[in-house]
Amino acid sequence: MDLQGSCHCGQVKFTCISHTPVPYMLCYCSICRKLQGGSGSNINIMAVAESLRIIQGEQSIKNYVALPETRGPAKLDHDIDGSNDDETTKAKEGGQSQRSAKQRMVVTRKAGYDRKFCMTCGSYLWGFDSDYADNIYPFASAIDTDLPVPEVTYHIKLNSTTQWADPRNPVYRHANETTQCFFDDYPDSAIIDWHKKHGHYVD
Repeated sequence: MDLQGSCHCGQVKFTCISHTPVPYMLCYCSICRKLQGGSGSNINIMAVAESLRIIQGEQSIKNYVALPETRGPAKLDHDIDGSNDDETTKAKEGGQSQRSAKQRMVVTRKAGYDRKFCMTCGSYLWGFDSDYADNIYPFASAIDTDLPVPEVTYHIKLNSTTQWADPRNPVYRHANETTQCFFDDYPDSAIIDWHKKHGHYVD
């Protein structure tokens, strides 16, 4: 499917080809929420990287690499030297041992994902991950072409959402629960698998 996209101010315009154009997956990680998710989430679709054509405004495109998402703190299983956290320290106050609780922040989404945006209006355009270099991930909000409507939506990274944005809250729940799927982290199925399962894969 041929897709056309642009930023809000119109300085940047681009095209790409997608075999998987349905905007069915909403990400609630803190990175997406801060950078693109005024509703608490963000939607990317997937397109073929080599099909990307920047029609105009290449000089206005900037790149942002997000810091890794962290959540915590959480207990370390072991000290650096291999001793267990449950061991007590030898520092004593009033003859009582003090427990040493080593803690760390848990990385729940790695850094290294490029996000392209317009330097003038700030619109996010597409993402790129070198681990999946055959693809780019246009932000659905940047696509001007009418996209297919999903029969089923996936809500992912709910272990990072906020209370006000959590789609599992009753106020957000839809009447037909069979169309809503919720995941603490990532779903087991890939984007291409979802499209083939629901008959939306475009050759």
